[in-house]
Amino acid sequence: MKAITLSYLPFFWTLLLFSGYNLFSQQNPVGVYLIGGQFNATGQGYLVNLPPNVAIDTSVMIFHSHLLKGKAPYTWQPLYQASETPDKFGVELSLGTRLQEHYHEQKVALIKHAYSGPNLYEDWYLGENKEDTAHSGKQFRYFVDTVEEGLAQLRHQGFSPEVKGMFWQQGEGDARDIAGLVHSENYGQNLNHFIKRVRQQFGVRKMLFVYGHVIPVHRDRLGGRPSVAVRSGQFKLIEFYEEKARRIV
Repeated sequence: MKAITLSYLPFFWTLLLFSGYNLFSQQNPVGVYLIGGQFNATGQGYLVNLPPNVAIDTSVMIFHSHLLKGKAPYTWQPLYQASETPDKFGVELSLGTRLQEHYHEQKVALIKHAYSGPNLYEDWYLGENKEDTAHSGKQFRYFVDTVEEGLAQLRHQGFSPEVKGMFWQQGEGDARDIAGLVHSENYGQNLNHFIKRVRQQFGVRKMLFVYGHVIPVHRDRLGGRPSVAVRSGQFKLIEFYEEKARRIV
């Protein structure tokens, strides 16, 4: 009888180990927020210009791709700047700090991938669905790989990550003359597809999506009809979702 009882011990400890891991994960939820886009999403502020009284909450964690400079890419670190060069910072510093201040009962983590120059219609194109990887743009593939690796590492560390939202700053690449007016005029439609696909990609149907308007003032290489078309597409998309929300209510 003792031999039979002992033979079940490995299974018992394995079961206990996995049960404990799942319980630990459930007790360690972390809200994950994604950052993506181009030039202004990478961050163009200089660290030397940060006021000395600016507080950065290093209890927030950050994870970023190899195209952003700071510390080690693809490694979770306490919140720090991650931009094109080590002397610049982006929205991550204030965003992470304010999110943690607001959601103080849950740990906050940021995953960031951004790169200057890319457009939405090709570089950030997501394909028609998750299986359509053949038509996904280069930057979107980098983005997905970065997010999935970040989430996997959090789980391995005993956290239970939940993607809460995404912050997007992009559009200049689609507003340039070389992009072509057709792509500029389709920006709103492409952005709507992007939002739906990001939600589908990470299985969060109602994920918060925040985007900033581009080109608030005229610039020579970003002027004229393409620029107006991109901004118009951004505003019309807001109107579309507002009207949709009114119908639901």
